[in-house]
Amino acid sequence: MRKMGGLEPHDPLVEADYMLSKIMLWEGTRRFRAFIADNPPKSEAHLRRNMVAFLDKYARTDMIDIEQPIELAHWNEAYVQHLTDAYEADINVIEQMQGIDFIAP
Repeated sequence: MRKMGGLEPHDPLVEADYMLSKIMLWEGTRRFRAFIADNPPKSEAHLRRNMVAFLDKYARTDMIDIEQPIELAHWNEAYVQHLTDAYEADINVIEQMQGIDFIAP
């Protein structure tokens, strides 16, 4: 969000944990906010690791879409692997392009 908004790493985000609070139990949100206030993350990656840790314990299971296998005609494991390999190769090319700031999840 910072990158897309043209914000610096130190610029505050208003309600940055809004979406997190929608998929986490209230107790988890409260504890997460208290934890972050007491232990400010050193980086965005560190913050995300903290979010994942709290989601592991406090996620609202009714808000999480569990992956269901999808049956597609003519799509077998080998074809899916071929598509995955092609996608990853494309991503590698895009990441190396000049003038592109690739934002990974």
